Amino acid sequence: KTLKRAMAGEYSRELSRKVFTGQYRLAERGFWQGAAPGYGLQRVLVDSDGNVKGPLHHREHKSIQTDRVIVTPGDEREVALVRRIYDWYVCQGVGCRRIADRLNAFGICNAHGRPWNPQHVTDILSSEKYVGTNVYARTSRKLNGNWHRNPPSEWARSEGAFPPLVDHATFDAAERIRTNRTQNLSDDEILKRLSDFVRSSDVVSAKEIDRARAMPAGKTYSVRFGCIKNAYALVGYEPRYHIGGPEVFRASRAAQQECIGKTTAALTALGHRVDISADETTIRVDDELVIRFAVRPILHYDRRGPRWRVRWPTYSSPDFLVVLRLDSAFETPIDFYIFPRGSLVPGYDFSLSIRSGSSEPFEMFRFPDERILLELTARTRMEAFDGSQSPDSNRRHPDSPDSSA
Repeated sequence: KTLKRAMAGEYSRELSRKVFTGQYRLAERGFWQGAAPGYGLQRVLVDSDGNVKGPLHHREHKSIQTDRVIVTPGDEREVALVRRIYDWYVCQGVGCRRIADRLNAFGICNAHGRPWNPQHVTDILSSEKYVGTNVYARTSRKLNGNWHRNPPSEWARSEGAFPPLVDHATFDAAERIRTNRTQNLSDDEILKRLSDFVRSSDVVSAKEIDRARAMPAGKTYSVRFGCIKNAYALVGYEPRYHIGGPEVFRASRAAQQECIGKTTAALTALGHRVDISADETTIRVDDELVIRFAVRPILHYDRRGPRWRVRWPTYSSPDFLVVLRLDSAFETPIDFYIFPRGSLVPGYDFSLSIRSGSSEPFEMFRFPDERILLELTARTRMEAFDGSQSPDSNRRHPDSPDSSA
């Protein structure tokens, strides 16, 4: 058994090296290795002779071993926006943070359907794929090992692999501007700025660091020190706003299932038909009204009171989002927020505080329990504009014993 296990382990290691070598060689020939190509780009499937078979959409993969994937410019509007970002940055001197604010103000989402942040803009300005260069093996991981960064000499590069979105002169100008902003700062200087930021800010996170004008990007600390947590440790800061663990997950899940169970039982008793989604987070009432439930445990931030983070679902659009706020013991819901569609920006994070008045814009959506859902799902009789009953008002809906559609 020991000999066979050793042989199996050696076979797996050898197979891992062969797979990586094969992907490395394909990348050198200009074929795309990976999933999402990025904003303004799309994947295209080609056969062994180079004939185009069609685009690959999100979550689609090639099914024939001899087929290959290349990258081409995507939607014309996204391509134009990428060029506009370079124009803002190079010609007009607009920083990454201000560019992200502009895009969010215009209501434009990034490649993942979420609001922009400065790091997303930096990725576009620093990625060589926008000048047609295919770069592979910046990082690697073999046989379930840890990810590690490879030196540039080990990268697979293929210049002119696909049509560029911007010219080399514009890309090189953006690269010079981007590197000059931090290359003259030593490690001690950027750590001093981080230390001052930690002492003066209410919330310390990579997102807040990107927003600060006088701070280098959060990615700069990750590149210099391995990760942002290492930089925190060097300045003597320990993040205390994260919670986690299986006990918190189990408590949140139990509270969510209990709320869904009570709501489903009450609606069924009133004659409604209720369907529960496969992940047990969403219900559909009478095949018309979609209600999604979310449980938010308490978060303790540095130098700030307890808060609960809320975000409207990005990949779904329910009619109502029910947010349960759990107490510090993760057992009893404090209250319920019922947000209708259109009241929140999709993908936008905000915090609810326990203090009176701090969450004033959302107080109209706050309720003590889930019984308000029974009123929102109740059917009412329709009347014509002259006050007479609608012809359909006498018809009973099959799912409602005493109300009409």
